Amino acid sequence: MQVSEAAYAVLSAQKGPRESFSDVILRCVPEPIDTFGELLTHLRTKKGPLADPKFLKELRGRKQKPKFSVRKNRAH
Repeated sequence: MQVSEAAYAVLSAQKGPRESFSDVILRCVPEPIDTFGELLTHLRTKKGPLADPKFLKELRGRKQKPKFSVRKNRAH
């Protein structure tokens, strides 16, 4: 099987010290999900976070303060 350099980088980042690339693929790519019940089962049994913790940390760091504030109406 051949993968792009970008795919290899993603797999490598997800790979644990004793995992093979096949283990990573099987862990990260679910069986086809056809029903809500199957989705619920998948989410309940999935090990690890649903999103990459490094990405979530970076995303939280990008939060900016609003450029404007909403003020309550004041009676004059």
